[in-house]
Amino acid sequence: MYQPELDHKISPKFVRIRIISELIGNILGFVVLFVLYGLDQYFDWPNWIGLILIGLLVLNVVGTIWSLFEPKYLYRNWGYQIGYHE
Repeated sequence: MYQPELDHKISPKFVRIRIISELIGNILGFVVLFVLYGLDQYFDWPNWIGLILIGLLVLNVVGTIWSLFEPKYLYRNWGYQIGYHE
């Protein structure tokens, strides 16, 4: 498969901006999960709901760790080229 060489790299600021954006989203996810877990404890919901919330918390932690490394990998491989096609 032919993949043309791209002329331009994206801005180096991309990495920092992407990390900040991902962290904001992950923090909101943590807040929602902690609120739901507090409601689970307060209203004494069935046990399986608490287990699902804990599983989602673990996935959110893994996603947060990955979101710290992913932008660096994306920056190395992303670029762009401006061209004219008829």
